[in-house]
Amino acid sequence: MRKLIVLFFLITNIVFSQSTKKQELIKKLTESTCTCTNKAKIEPSKLKVTLGLCMLEAINANKAEVFKVYNKKSIDSELIENVGEDIGGEMMDICPEIMEKLLNDEELMNEIAEDNGIDVSAEDEEDLNISGTFTETKIDGYLYVVVKESSGKINHFVILQSFDNVFLITDKVLKANDLIKVSYYEAELYDPKLNKFITQKVATDIVKN
Repeated sequence: MRKLIVLFFLITNIVFSQSTKKQELIKKLTESTCTCTNKAKIEPSKLKVTLGLCMLEAINANKAEVFKVYNKKSIDSELIENVGEDIGGEMMDICPEIMEKLLNDEELMNEIAEDNGIDVSAEDEEDLNISGTFTETKIDGYLYVVVKESSGKINHFVILQSFDNVFLITDKVLKANDLIKVSYYEAELYDPKLNKFITQKVATDIVKN
């Protein structure tokens, strides 16, 4: 499941790299899709179907603009797939409650992961842990927590998702040299500066000692 969260995070980053006109269209389509889906008050098992129907309704309502932006003359499977991917990234900001329900749909998430070449056949490994002193936080594409081990080794942990003690970072509770323990897992994240995927430590919990 963590790999799938990373997948959606990457899709969101791709959306930000698109043209302004396309971003505006995607935002409008996403808002319409989210509103339609929320009004339906559906069972979780029917979310996928309802979401798809709402997306088609949004595309039809903005057909001329969609055709122009996506360089299409008709609604086909390729257009629906491309629009769906773009809407999926924007949903994390506009209707995160629906995205949360989607993330809890294991079957759907497996389908998305397979379509994007992510292996979900094996279970996630147990979180790793590193203890040390809190040095600083910094933003460099992602929000990082910098921790120095007793050996002098410096570690950078990415804050990619919410967790119980994330307030220690977001509310700036931690002070320099505070002793902390960071639980994390490793994931391949895209670095726009290097234009390639690199292995990053993704924090899942932080405990102040």
